[in-house]
Amino acid sequence: MHAGWAGTGTVRHQPTFAEKIEGCFGELTQRLSACLEEARQRGDIPMGSDPRELANLLLNCWEGAALRSRLWRDPKPLDQMLDFYFLAATRA
Repeated sequence: MHAGWAGTGTVRHQPTFAEKIEGCFGELTQRLSACLEEARQRGDIPMGSDPRELANLLLNCWEGAALRSRLWRDPKPLDQMLDFYFLAATRA
């Protein structure tokens, strides 16, 4: 089995399901990007940062950490991911 999400086979064979998931991810990315743009304007993250790219990275990292947290029944992967992400995002 592939190391990724166990439901990828479902997504591949049911395009409507994939479209709905991608729509949700797109909306999340848009909202996160707006928040990160505000943070960039305040100087909380470097001005050279791309809020959309950071938002996509955050969502991708979150999804992987969320999967591992569910598998392990432990929030540690999510905590570790958030600590790492925000430390990296705020570096100049």
